[in-house]
Amino acid sequence: MNKYGILNSSIAKVLADLGHTDKICIGDCGLPVPNGVEKIDLALRFGEPLFIEVVKEVAKNMQIEKIYLAPETASKNPKQWEALKEVFPEDKVEWVMLKDHEQLKAMEKDCKTVIRTGEVTPFSNIILQSGVIFFERNLKYMDINMVGICKSFGTNKVLGGVNLHIRPGEVHALMGENGAGKSTLMNILTGIHKADAGTILVDGKEVTFQNNKDAEEHGIAFIHQELNIWPNLSVLENLFPTNQPRTRLGLIDFKEMRRRAEAKCKEIGIELPLDAIAGSWSVGQQQMTEITRNLMLDAKTVIMDEPTAALTERETDSLFAVMKTLKNNGVSVIYISHRMEEVFNNCDTITVMRDGQTISTRPTEETGMDQIVNDMVGRVMSEYYPVRTNVPGDEVFRVENFTQPGVFRDVSFSVRKGEILGVAGLMGAGRTEIMRAIFGVDPHESGKLYLEGKEITIKKPLDAINHGFGFITENRKSEGLILDFSIGKNIALPSEERLAKGHVINAKAERDFSEELSHRLGVKAQSIDLAASTLSGGNQQKVVIAKWVGMHPKLLILDEPTRGIDIGAKKDIYDLMNELTAKGVSIIMVSSELPEVIGMSDRIMVIHEGRVAGIVDHKDATQTRIMTLATGGE
Repeated sequence: MNKYGILNSSIAKVLADLGHTDKICIGDCGLPVPNGVEKIDLALRFGEPLFIEVVKEVAKNMQIEKIYLAPETASKNPKQWEALKEVFPEDKVEWVMLKDHEQLKAMEKDCKTVIRTGEVTPFSNIILQSGVIFFERNLKYMDINMVGICKSFGTNKVLGGVNLHIRPGEVHALMGENGAGKSTLMNILTGIHKADAGTILVDGKEVTFQNNKDAEEHGIAFIHQELNIWPNLSVLENLFPTNQPRTRLGLIDFKEMRRRAEAKCKEIGIELPLDAIAGSWSVGQQQMTEITRNLMLDAKTVIMDEPTAALTERETDSLFAVMKTLKNNGVSVIYISHRMEEVFNNCDTITVMRDGQTISTRPTEETGMDQIVNDMVGRVMSEYYPVRTNVPGDEVFRVENFTQPGVFRDVSFSVRKGEILGVAGLMGAGRTEIMRAIFGVDPHESGKLYLEGKEITIKKPLDAINHGFGFITENRKSEGLILDFSIGKNIALPSEERLAKGHVINAKAERDFSEELSHRLGVKAQSIDLAASTLSGGNQQKVVIAKWVGMHPKLLILDEPTRGIDIGAKKDIYDLMNELTAKGVSIIMVSSELPEVIGMSDRIMVIHEGRVAGIVDHKDATQTRIMTLATGGE
């Protein structure tokens, strides 16, 4: 876009933001402008700039589908009429003849902008309608080839010669256990980290992005697994963290922000509560906000790191539809996921990483799940869900008529000693809200809680902890960990009182305690002295579980315990759950993955619209049965 001459910054902005069927009006200096329509006055002196000069300049920078004219222009200003025919040949642009000049003026209210020139001749007015605009960056596909990428953090070698080739218009799955190096590789691609060795080729030319913004400006967008949401801002404001559109006075143009956001949501096929405070909405809704924000960059390559981990089925379907559209437009997608079914249904190619190296790259249609699992973990996963051998004992915990109006109502259930009680239901059914209220994180209005037959009162999390409860929340980043603390400090945090002598923490006891639990849960880290923020998502989850296991709880509530966890780490967690229940620990497990609920639970409680729809024994549990209850069926 020109930044000089007739096209000033205001006009350039209008033209850059035009969508299909949007209209602008160009007229003489006396053309009246309706209230509420943006007005740009170009008149410098009498008669300048000329109407036709402005029209020609705009036409150079706008894809024009239709022009609307008043018949008076032909009869009253034939010179202008002939000039317009030269600029807009009727075999190239559709001419729409209006009833009269009054109709043209009436149409101004539907225009994004009215541009008034210095023209003083009568009936020098025209309305231009934008056609379908194809930006060059969307037509120029991107080929990425990463060769021999190496990276170490201190003595910790994370990547050891990784190769990855992403072709234009390809959905390429990147798989591997947590800690395999997938996120580090993507951070190098997007300029967040610098490689120690290796080459990145984009369209055959070697590149090194200086930072994430540099990568975005070159057409690479990274949708991270961990949410980067400003909780105190609205959803709309979160969609425009930078580069907010501005008014002529330099103020943030919220009207234009809303227009762009609504257009993108319509294109994607989702609904976002634009005026809502982002922090008040579910993890799934926050995730869709972040996905939408990145898709608004119109990137040539989009990296998606576990994008469906917290999405509803409807939101997931919308995302896959968007991925298909991106692919058809030549955009490449790097899809990082541990969900096999998603990968095999939506990806063209699968690359597997293990221990910082590329193990295999195969077309999806030429491989199978067993082969991919073998590549990921280096062994055959003969039994995905370990056999439940523990027999639950007597009742340990009971909930009666638990109610919080508008959230959940009359919730009643019990948990036996050594039992895994699965909790299923659709996103938004109230599963998490019930668990948070039980643990004292959120309030409840009425209902009773019983532990080992005695009524207890829980008003805050400390009450629950003192009763021997542990709670692993679904959002480990904001609620489960103190990211700046070391791994060891995070593990020991709930147990500090037991580890202290005379109100002074015993450093050796604390370290031994954390080391033992870290090793027991298989946390992959060079040292427990490293900050928890340096760990992969799966290893962060293991740290969260470790800190509660160290409390020796009677009851452990697990809310989406394997969200974003690789297949090997999942099995480690399943084995740990079996081990804990064998020692008498009772577990309540909330999960959105039906195979997981069915595979690991002794009984399954199904929640529908804040109520218990039914409790199903393991032997009677099927996906059909659970989904029927979850959707309000019998």
